[in-house]
Amino acid sequence: MRFDLRENHMSMDIIDDLLFEAGFDDALISHSLAGLIQIEVRRSAETEYMLTESIICSSSHPILQFKRTGLDLA
Repeated sequence: MRFDLRENHMSMDIIDDLLFEAGFDDALISHSLAGLIQIEVRRSAETEYMLTESIICSSSHPILQFKRTGLDLA
């Protein structure tokens, strides 16, 4: 998943804390200097739909007011 944070002025530490609180404690978070972050998770689910819904639900948490720019399922 990718998010655009260019209009947000939070530090990387605050962003990481918010993602942890939103349920991404199992994620690898990559920050770019351009204000983009990428979240990589490895989760199991019975179906691809359930997996996608789990990730979207976590990323839709009210404390995450980021613009989502992509969701890649590998």
